[in-house]
Amino acid sequence: MEDVKQSLPPVVRSVVVPLPPADAFLLFTRDMEEWWPLDTFSVAADSHGGALRATGLVFEQRCGGRIAERLSDGSEAEWGRVLVWDPPSHVAFSWKPTLEAGPFTRVDVTFTETSRGSRVELVHSGWAAHGAAAAGLRHGYSKGWVAVLDRFRAGACG
Repeated sequence: MEDVKQSLPPVVRSVVVPLPPADAFLLFTRDMEEWWPLDTFSVAADSHGGALRATGLVFEQRCGGRIAERLSDGSEAEWGRVLVWDPPSHVAFSWKPTLEAGPFTRVDVTFTETSRGSRVELVHSGWAAHGAAAAGLRHGYSKGWVAVLDRFRAGACG
């Protein structure tokens, strides 16, 4: 059973956006709250039964910087920390895939120039640390990142 969990491949998703890599990088990081679907992909949406709502995001642009959701009661829920900060080509961060205490996963995002703008590739790895829940978490994020990157693409298109 352990071999199966450790062999779970990363979730890999990509989109092409009509922006040069530097602009795509800034939109994905500094301006994340402009495009992230907080109404459906947030701690508030997942856990507070309507009592709280997400009001914004914090993405500190540096290694060690926090990625956190701002909540309507003034608190913040941390999603992860910046692990690699290499503008405009690569950002990586730890990612909290559940609301329970437990291990973080890792998300790497690369930005590559294309003839149509930038190819943005997201690789979400580190599932094995979640033991028996790993396959289910990976499956959910496999679908979730499609919706999130669709919103990113829409934000990049204006």
